[in-house]
Amino acid sequence: MALHMNKGTSVPTTPEPQDPLDNLSETAKTVSAATRKLSEAVEQLNEALKKLNLGVAAWVVTCHGPDIPGMVEETEEVGYARVKGKWGVCLRRTIEHAGPDPDVTEWHFSEAPRDIRQRAAGSLSKIVPALQKEAAKTASELDAHADDALKLAQNILAAATKSKTPVSLNPATFQREVK
Repeated sequence: MALHMNKGTSVPTTPEPQDPLDNLSETAKTVSAATRKLSEAVEQLNEALKKLNLGVAAWVVTCHGPDIPGMVEETEEVGYARVKGKWGVCLRRTIEHAGPDPDVTEWHFSEAPRDIRQRAAGSLSKIVPALQKEAAKTASELDAHADDALKLAQNILAAATKSKTPVSLNPATFQREVK
């Protein structure tokens, strides 16, 4: 799969300002162009990851602080997850405070505030190893559960065949029913 950027997405350089107010408009255009370029790159990453059909979420911490007891603690993460019913590269901010439940906000990458996207951009390459680790763990757990379910089914069939009476599949009782 060839990666490409749409024409006209190169980031212009900002000329040295003579007067900061005179060049603020040009600087704003430069920031917007860089933001657009990053968003397009992340969209291509989304498309590539969607083709794998993993169905597994993984997150990487991009920013955390402070670790002072009694203070509000904030963590930002970038990851691949299902947010608002759609899989993609996402950002998450968790604010832990004195209350019982933390405040958690999740966005798709392009919908998050620019400052959070900027801090997360340097950690995008960490998503793939995190996904690999989580996918391997998920596959192993699913395989073990499948083995357990198969053994349970075999035991039930053996009990039903041996007694020639129907066996209740009610998990609360697992007792034989007499007709």
